[in-house]
Amino acid sequence: MPGLSWLGLTLWACALQGDGDDAGRDARAYVAAVGAADPGACDGIGRGDLAAECRAFAAAEQAMAGDLAAAEATCDGLDAGPWRDECFFELADTIAAQGEEGRRLCDRAGGWAQRCASHAFGRRAQERVADLPVGEESEALADLEALGTAWFGPRLGPIEAQGFLASALAERIGQGPLSAARCGTASVELCAAAYRSAVLRPGGPQGVPTDGALLGTACRGPREPERIAAMGLPSWEPEVDEAAQRAWARLCDGAPPTPGGRPQLR
Repeated sequence: MPGLSWLGLTLWACALQGDGDDAGRDARAYVAAVGAADPGACDGIGRGDLAAECRAFAAAEQAMAGDLAAAEATCDGLDAGPWRDECFFELADTIAAQGEEGRRLCDRAGGWAQRCASHAFGRRAQERVADLPVGEESEALADLEALGTAWFGPRLGPIEAQGFLASALAERIGQGPLSAARCGTASVELCAAAYRSAVLRPGGPQGVPTDGALLGTACRGPREPERIAAMGLPSWEPEVDEAAQRAWARLCDGAPPTPGGRPQLR
């Protein structure tokens, strides 16, 4: 079953409890419709917003079952607004849509179109950088920039691509130290962005963000690898000092990017 909203989950619980009032009937109809990929069963729901949500998630179930045409027809049947937008977004995510199919679905996602495109780009980009061998960073960047341009256009596409690869390289850096081997063929700018991301979240995307006070302390003293390592932050090898210094200049002299977010190159 696709991820239900908090309201859908509440009503699901009501259905399991067998409530006999209107809310209970709506809940049972909701769960039956989504579980059976039958948007027609949503007609038994009295609340209009819940009925629209029900149809959107039933459409995702139709797509998951392999009937994308029926799923799109279900989305088309919704009134223009947030739930029709989310309906097409759910379809794209459910089938991990790519290429022309992905763009067609995301273009119809309205207010969710940008997030839909970001998810589609991220899925394919992750496939490209998974277990990326050292030495293939330049080729990976070229592939990601082409993919990003296809999804976001020539201005934003390369930025998304560079940010994604920098985040991937940050996972390779981990707790450090930053080294030429860990940057591979990445440019100094990209290596700096990757190191900056690693400093902000040393444990990777699922790690705990670095405390702002610790960063402040690091910035107030010499930016030397031994001192930084003693503070529990990733250090660096001498051959990548230029990249490390660029990263610390951005962290200390400019506004640090949001921990876990895409690092911007400069």
